Amino acid sequence: EKILKKFKKTGKDVIAWFSQATLDNYLMCTSADTIYMPDTDSANLTIKGYSQEIPYFKKGLDNLGLDFNVIHIGNYKGFGENLILDSISDELKESYNSIIENLNKLSFNQISETRNIDIDKLHSLVNSGDTIFMNSDTALIYKFIDKKLSYTKLIDSVKTTKNFYSISI
Repeated sequence: EKILKKFKKTGKDVIAWFSQATLDNYLMCTSADTIYMPDTDSANLTIKGYSQEIPYFKKGLDNLGLDFNVIHIGNYKGFGENLILDSISDELKESYNSIIENLNKLSFNQISETRNIDIDKLHSLVNSGDTIFMNSDTALIYKFIDKKLSYTKLIDSVKTTKNFYSISI
């Protein structure tokens, strides 16, 4: 993303195209001047918040007769707790929640600012599930993309008007 922003300072257009995207690779697309998506049933965009799942193995390990000794010195030391506890400690939950909330805030703010989508509207769309497996029509209505165009037609139109260089993530 930083490299794309630096490249844009050269005055050259940055165009993003995807047929399937999730929050991680869509965030890179938000640095583009124009975002395209094909008008096909198989194309989709999913924007949802980050989350964390941690499996806890203590009961299973107990059934196998295995016991782990994990030494924690101080609070907020969660390494190995999934081997010795049945569920997440309050301290580790607080740590993960803080990280996830910050990642979500940064990501949604970036989308809101670069795509000119009201942050409250964005949160509402995500919380309602409307941003799961969006087709190109829905993505265009919600302003996540600028235009619907197949990759071949996009390349053909760009090649005729400008020098064209392509990279793939």
